Amino acid sequence: MLLATLVSLTSCEEETSTYQVRIVSECYQDVLGTGLPFLKVSLDEVKLNGEVVATDIAAPNGDGANYRTTSEYFDVESGIDYEVEVTCTTYFYDAENMEWPATGTTETYTAGTESWSNDESHDTFAMKFTCGGLLQAFRPVFETFYEN
Repeated sequence: MLLATLVSLTSCEEETSTYQVRIVSECYQDVLGTGLPFLKVSLDEVKLNGEVVATDIAAPNGDGANYRTTSEYFDVESGIDYEVEVTCTTYFYDAENMEWPATGTTETYTAGTESWSNDESHDTFAMKFTCGGLLQAFRPVFETFYEN
């Protein structure tokens, strides 16, 4: 009887899938599309449910060759709601001296949650961070996309 109960309990467990994800940063803005630098953001640390998944993602420079920076891939499991916490440093361009400052403003905040289902049609994903607008205080916001 005990064996039958254990078998029925284990057969009811939902299987999980594991996916590969990386952080992609496009946290750079120019002035109203003119090409003149305005701000850039480095992603110092990204955590999912308190676990560090990426560190030291440099701020893009916006010069074509360095418009996007990325992390290494890490694993996520389906069926889990991941709270995304970001520590970032924001740099506002010094137009008077025509240079980026050596130091910026660092903050930590919760950017939102993300989850993956068991039946995703792809195995690799990118969480792309871009600069939010004035209403988000220019904090990075993210969207998740599949990668080929």
